[in-house]
Amino acid sequence: FDKIKDLPTSVRKIKKHKPDVFVDDYIQEVIVPGESERRFQIEQIMRTYKWVAKETNSSGLLLSQLKRIEDRINPTPTMGDYSEGATIEHASESCCFIYYPYYFDSVGNDEFTSNFIVKKARYGRIGKYTIGFLGEKCKFFNTPTEAQKYKAAV
Repeated sequence: FDKIKDLPTSVRKIKKHKPDVFVDDYIQEVIVPGESERRFQIEQIMRTYKWVAKETNSSGLLLSQLKRIEDRINPTPTMGDYSEGATIEHASESCCFIYYPYYFDSVGNDEFTSNFIVKKARYGRIGKYTIGFLGEKCKFFNTPTEAQKYKAAV
């Protein structure tokens, strides 16, 4: 459902269809009726999605915009890079980033390597995991070698 822009409509659709997983690909764009301050809107979005996930026995994947990191010496994302970071960090069960070092340094990094970084995991482990990535297809793999083999085969 790509055209939903407000929280009540989104919640109604999730309750109606009861998916295994629901994704909101840009929570900063969700409209929250009656709330004026953005920090409180984000809080309401996070809380509402958390409860609808419990109610429907679903998992929610909420994606957030990050602040600009291109100009930093170390562009690896951190918790403070979330737009409305403290609110998102506080309300989340897990906070993860996908970092593609090749974008920032094509000489010193492999184009098939990306990092899945878990910064907060209420019920798991935090850490950095190397995964494969094929940018031209925006496709992820278990390992960089798998990504390279896929590109060679295509």
